[in-house]
Amino acid sequence: MQNSRMKKRIAFLLAAALFLGLITGCAGDTSNASSAQPNSSQDGADQQNGGEPEELSGEIVIWSWDEGEVEAMNQNFQTAYPGVTLKYVPVDNGNVTVKLQIAAASDGEFPDIAYQEISTRGRIFAMNIWEDLSADPYNFDESLVWEPMLNLMKTEDGRILGIDREYNPSGFVYRRSLALEYLGTDDPEEVYALISDWEKFVEAGTKVKEQSGGSVYMLAGLDDINWMLSGQYDEVVFDGNTAKLTDYYTHVLTPMIAIRDAGIAGVMKRWTPAWNASYNDANVLIYEYAPWSGTAAIKSNAPDAAGDWTVIEATGGPYTMGGTAYGIPTKAENKELAWEFIKWTLLTPEGTRATVNSLGVIAPLKDFYNPIPEYNDDYFNGQDVNKFLLETIAPKMTLRPVHEYDSILNDVMSMMIDIIQDDASIGLEQAIQMAIEETKNSLPADMEIV
Repeated sequence: MQNSRMKKRIAFLLAAALFLGLITGCAGDTSNASSAQPNSSQDGADQQNGGEPEELSGEIVIWSWDEGEVEAMNQNFQTAYPGVTLKYVPVDNGNVTVKLQIAAASDGEFPDIAYQEISTRGRIFAMNIWEDLSADPYNFDESLVWEPMLNLMKTEDGRILGIDREYNPSGFVYRRSLALEYLGTDDPEEVYALISDWEKFVEAGTKVKEQSGGSVYMLAGLDDINWMLSGQYDEVVFDGNTAKLTDYYTHVLTPMIAIRDAGIAGVMKRWTPAWNASYNDANVLIYEYAPWSGTAAIKSNAPDAAGDWTVIEATGGPYTMGGTAYGIPTKAENKELAWEFIKWTLLTPEGTRATVNSLGVIAPLKDFYNPIPEYNDDYFNGQDVNKFLLETIAPKMTLRPVHEYDSILNDVMSMMIDIIQDDASIGLEQAIQMAIEETKNSLPADMEIV
């Protein structure tokens, strides 16, 4: 059964890689010259590009998977640009890359702005279809945003192909009542001391498991630390023609296997009904936490659990979780308006304030946080969560650059989590080798694997 399942998964990855590679190879036409006018202001205060904001008019087509978010951003933008509207074109999150590649291969229509999700951003950037926002006429100033973000926004040769709408220094969030009941404390410093390395994490989780009779998990599932472990690995994985897979998968799978063997994690997948319900059911002690998690995950799923949560640093250190950038295709029809939207929404104080209020994120514009706006959130027991993330976690954070093959690592680990949860007999060394072989099957045949 295991061999049959593995063969099916390998075949799926190979087919997907061949399809995507075939289309990407056709995406080289960038003959359309940019129609935008130069932007002479890097602080966003001097609006040019065709006149004053109230004089501009038109429609910006945006490919997104969140209609409510686009509508909120549209309302914000129209306070400054009343004659410009966003036209929402729904595209499922996982289909944006394929839809862009099909448009490139078929000389189809592109949006004015496309969402660039972090999990597939390297693959998206490898397509030769994007405006370089660091070049004329955009002249994006890198010093405006938090420095770690730049590795997520630029190519190896220094081009900026998208502007992230959020900065995501991330940690853990724990349920105070469960920590007090099963760990004997709900104090954040004491809780962190109990999980400050993976050996201690497993020890604490075993205590929770035993004292709760197995009714409370340390984690909802191994999927809940997948982004975290990947984000904490700051060494280059793909270096020229070399794939440094052994060290990467050792880093990711070592704690996963230990947690699985201790039986301290559930089998829930992120964003499933069971995972959503677990916030309200109070059967999980710790979750990953990014700045957007409070709005998107915790408060929406457990509205009556105010005061029962605190954010701390994660076991293993800082990382980034999630993230969406705005990119302008070279063949977009309204590049001028698209840049006005990106610039106002992400790179001006007024737009940043509106974005933060609407989306509940930490914005990319770093000067907006000098000083850091104070907000003690009763839902998090009075903690100023963003201040904690920016002052305690962000300064320690180092992010590796995005790469074309990152999505292969993501796909393989998604499969490996299922495999090691289904078959407890698979040990660490076997799991590492299985992950390497899965990855190797989707990489170019001449790539050296180490």
